Amino acid sequence: MNVNIRLGKNFVTQYNKLQAEFGTDIARINGFDDDQLSYTDFIENFIDSSVVADASIDGNSNVSHKDIVTLLNEMPKPHRKLLAFNKIYYEIQKKYGFKAANEWLRMEWIGQLYMHDADTSTFKHYCFAYDLKDLAEKGLYFIGGNFNAKPAQHLITFVDFVKEFISYASNRSSGAVGLPNLIPYMYYFWKKDVDNDYLGIKSSHREIEYAKQNFQRFIYAVNQPYVRDRLKTVR
Repeated sequence: MNVNIRLGKNFVTQYNKLQAEFGTDIARINGFDDDQLSYTDFIENFIDSSVVADASIDGNSNVSHKDIVTLLNEMPKPHRKLLAFNKIYYEIQKKYGFKAANEWLRMEWIGQLYMHDADTSTFKHYCFAYDLKDLAEKGLYFIGGNFNAKPAQHLITFVDFVKEFISYASNRSSGAVGLPNLIPYMYYFWKKDVDNDYLGIKSSHREIEYAKQNFQRFIYAVNQPYVRDRLKTVR
């Protein structure tokens, strides 16, 4: 059985030239060594490695937990990166010409350029600061089906919605998920709950405790290992 990935002819020619010129050590740094592109070899290396970074072509602080989820996430990265480089090469060649595309690939290959999260670079956008206005006003509207998309009425629910949104957005982003107006909206819902004496917060003088509890819930949830291993950093 011969399984092929169809790539551009000019890209393949230049790729092979770089492989021949710089050898397997540089190819491995780039994640393009034969055993990295081989699924069976990758699985064996992953199992035998003491830490994920020794097997991954993109080891980072957000990928630390070694389990089946990490294996399935890390295994296709070399192929995704190959497809991404092929696509970038094609677009540069189309717009700037053959020589410019070759120059870009060479500079990337030898480390003069470095692209973060290269394996998803042509599939997802990078870091993005998300406005929580629609989440606060519409709820989980972005989840399809018959899911209840009504907006949150209390701080507790809003924090839960933010956690769901982070999971949704992070899985659709290559880089960090920024939430620049998280604090103002948390304050809005906190003040609303206090003014309405929700759960007896005001009458029992637990306003500060209520705020601290919800900050703690949020921070605890987004820092769980299983979350960090599949999501990117939250800022």
